[in-house]
Amino acid sequence: PEYVTDPAFLAMFLRTEDYNVKLAARRVVRHFHHKLELFGEERIGRPILWDDLDDDDKETLLSGRAQIIKERRDRAGRLIFYSGEGMVNYKNPINQVRT
Repeated sequence: PEYVTDPAFLAMFLRTEDYNVKLAARRVVRHFHHKLELFGEERIGRPILWDDLDDDDKETLLSGRAQIIKERRDRAGRLIFYSGEGMVNYKNPINQVRT
């Protein structure tokens, strides 16, 4: 419950939808639906960690064709992930989605 009701967590969705509560609520539901599909019930109520990724996911992130820009963050303080079209190296499309 602490994860889902954290004001900073919910504010991300509100900012994304220009503080439209109805749209933000829909986005929260979609977020958890996709998170459930990608990572399962045991990880749905907490942030995804490096250890939650499988070897192919990690290889995708470390391939050098996609990068996390550690020096910069977005306005919400989140890391920025960049990948140019055709740049990401993955074995299965799910690896790109999970990363």
